[in-house]
Amino acid sequence: MSASYLIHPQENFLQTIAKLLAQEENLAHLQIILPSRRSGLFLRYYLAQEIAKPFIPPQIYSLEDFVFLKFIQIHPYSLINYLEFIHLTYPYFQNFLSLENYLEWSNSFYELLEETDKELIDIPNIHLSLQANTCTEYILTHLKEIKEDLERKFHQHRLTTPGFCFRTLANNLQVLDSDLQTWLVGFFALTQSERVIFSYLKDQGARFFFEDDPKEIHPILVRELKKLKLTPQTLSKKDYPEPKFSFVFASTYHALIKEIKHHLAENPSQPDKIALLTTVNDTLKPLMFELKDKKVNFALGYPLKYSVIFSFLQIIKNLMEHR
Repeated sequence: MSASYLIHPQENFLQTIAKLLAQEENLAHLQIILPSRRSGLFLRYYLAQEIAKPFIPPQIYSLEDFVFLKFIQIHPYSLINYLEFIHLTYPYFQNFLSLENYLEWSNSFYELLEETDKELIDIPNIHLSLQANTCTEYILTHLKEIKEDLERKFHQHRLTTPGFCFRTLANNLQVLDSDLQTWLVGFFALTQSERVIFSYLKDQGARFFFEDDPKEIHPILVRELKKLKLTPQTLSKKDYPEPKFSFVFASTYHALIKEIKHHLAENPSQPDKIALLTTVNDTLKPLMFELKDKKVNFALGYPLKYSVIFSFLQIIKNLMEHR
């Protein structure tokens, strides 16, 4: 029987999941699906701490890995890499764009195709009422044909994309049948293909674990719970200590590194107990390099203006402005 649970964000979410797993009699009969591989690494870390002796672990997957493993039972294809994608798609645009110009926005085109697959959208041809340059008009008025022909090429080369894996699995749900108990852990906003897959797993008795404040559930999560027809019960405590924030300021990058190292030295703690949040994207990789010997949990915000749909519209706007 399916069940769903809500865990307060001030709980250690994955540690709570690990404690629940440690209470299970047979972990080998469980498959845990998480949003990312990184969260799977942390869950294994906490589970090892909770059990503290040799054990047979559950099968732990990121959702994308899980979907791909199920997909190859239908089509034994390989995931396409970026260079292969450019090689197969550039011929559609070579009469209008140089390869250099195509490289500038090919990733956004890839992400657009990915998003339509994950949302189970059949791309239509788009006819503009506004005047656009020849390239823009060609792309929009031939989107459907390009997508269909591209899928034929992928099949011929035995290649696929993550988005096409999601679409295919959503249309072949019987592949999800398993004797294993499924736990879906830590999901929030879902695509349409994810909703279809999760609904099927729910009917197979999957358990759902969400992270949010029971007193003020985020509207997006409310939407997803409604679509999945779930009413989660709360697993969390009533009172929580206030989280501790420390702000590190410096006039230069090198001074910032020094301050962070000093701060970490004063707070010797497990890496999962401290999150280092950078406010500027450009500092993330240099910080990771400089602190490679430190156990640090990095976090980074993601501006909505860099979303796929915004990027695609920005490209169309730029093409029209420079026609």
